[in-house]
Amino acid sequence: MAQRKTKTAKHKTDEDYKLLDLVFAPSRFFDRAAKNTDRYLPVSIAILGISFIASVVNPLAAAPGIPWGTLAVFGLSMLILTILVMHYMAVALKGTATLKQFVTMAGFAIVPDTISTALSHIGFYTTPEPIQVFISQGLGDMTSEQLITGVLANPVTAPILLLVLLAEVWGIALFIIGLRQAHKITTLRSIAAYLLGIVLVSIISSIAFAQYI
Repeated sequence: MAQRKTKTAKHKTDEDYKLLDLVFAPSRFFDRAAKNTDRYLPVSIAILGISFIASVVNPLAAAPGIPWGTLAVFGLSMLILTILVMHYMAVALKGTATLKQFVTMAGFAIVPDTISTALSHIGFYTTPEPIQVFISQGLGDMTSEQLITGVLANPVTAPILLLVLLAEVWGIALFIIGLRQAHKITTLRSIAAYLLGIVLVSIISSIAFAQYI
């Protein structure tokens, strides 16, 4: 009986790992990057720099009177704070990543969010109403007619909306599984997957709720 229980437990564990492999697949690259910081850290810092510039440009587009220095300090402080909080959260979860490794992973993990922000800019400045309503104010302020004729019927915004929804579901799945496995987060790959989940969840706010409006 004990042997049968052991086999059943092992079988469930194997299935769990197959699910984690499927969901965490993109995090393998972050894991590799974190193990080769000398090679990937400069690229990661460049990506974080682009994200920092975007965090300055976005509010400036909405309120041109804001001083550049204020925006720069705010954007830089938020970037540093985010990395530090996530790093120490990983440490609290008994993670193995050093701060240098975590910065490397954070740079690559923020790529989807940076791309989605760029898409929101392109969509807002190149498409007419009511698509601008979708991008600037979100789905909540749109009528069903606007949604169907404006967003879903448009060959540019329809795929973007689909990608946003898929990323949101995927990100939530990563986040939930990350919480469930929190006591087991002891590898760079697990930490990277947890970080990736948090970043993917933020994609929907970048496109559907462009906060610079």
